[in-house]
Amino acid sequence: MKLTAQNRNQKGNMLIVVLMAMTLACVAGVVALSLGGVYLSQTLLQDWTNSIALSGACSLNGGDAQDQSNGINSSDRIGQMNNLTARSRAEVFESSTSVQTSADLGPLHDLAEQLHESAVEGAQLMETERQKLRTEVEIEARDEVRTRAEKLQQYHLVLPWIQMSAPKLATGNEALEFGHLDKVQSNVMQLDPSNSVSAIDQNTGVLHTNHRYLANKDARLPVDGNLDFKFSSLEPPVKHEVAPARLIMPSSFAKEQDADMIPSAVRVVMVMDVQTQLVGQNKQQLKVISYATTAGGGEMR
Repeated sequence: MKLTAQNRNQKGNMLIVVLMAMTLACVAGVVALSLGGVYLSQTLLQDWTNSIALSGACSLNGGDAQDQSNGINSSDRIGQMNNLTARSRAEVFESSTSVQTSADLGPLHDLAEQLHESAVEGAQLMETERQKLRTEVEIEARDEVRTRAEKLQQYHLVLPWIQMSAPKLATGNEALEFGHLDKVQSNVMQLDPSNSVSAIDQNTGVLHTNHRYLANKDARLPVDGNLDFKFSSLEPPVKHEVAPARLIMPSSFAKEQDADMIPSAVRVVMVMDVQTQLVGQNKQQLKVISYATTAGGGEMR
């Protein structure tokens, strides 16, 4: 049976429609591969950055992972420094009070002055050690982040439609920033009311409403006002269990404004070059940011 002119036109039109549909499907497939490759790159880079940020944060306040799972922190060097600062501060105030109350007691007054001088020297030494600890934790965190990032240099992906370079830290100071959890005070609870310094702390603005000493503030005493007593921000224990190191939201991170404070959180930035080649050459640099906080402090011992 011979095809009529109308039938031939219909089949020709169908062939054109099929070819156009196949072309659109191919274009859609190419776009999907390109976008999928970029999404895969972004996901991998974010996972790597999260891991590095968490590792760097863990190094700040130490602590074994097994210990943390049991609700303790065997290292807790930041928390212990906060606790020692509180005890040193109380000792200075108590000894200063003893000097004033023993003014007419002769030899006892001399002994009180000696004890006060010893307390002041101890407080000065404590502040020196606190500054050393700040430097130490920052160096260790930087080394940990750098070492973990260098291990990723072996990871790169080359496929016919996409090329991913090895991930690396961002340049300069952007790569790593130190800070603390926003609105989190120190781990140190107000001292027992039997301690005379506890009474004055109620009126000197060094305590939060939760009765923890305020973080990132110099809690100088009314006496011996030239002595520094600085408490670093660190999550306190909850029901005798320490808070674990973990990733945090960007809004929870507060950049350290006072370079003299010991940090308890980090911000890590990593980048990766990605090049797609299906629809021409399209090269871009992906950048991701991750935030993490260290393990919390324990109870005062």
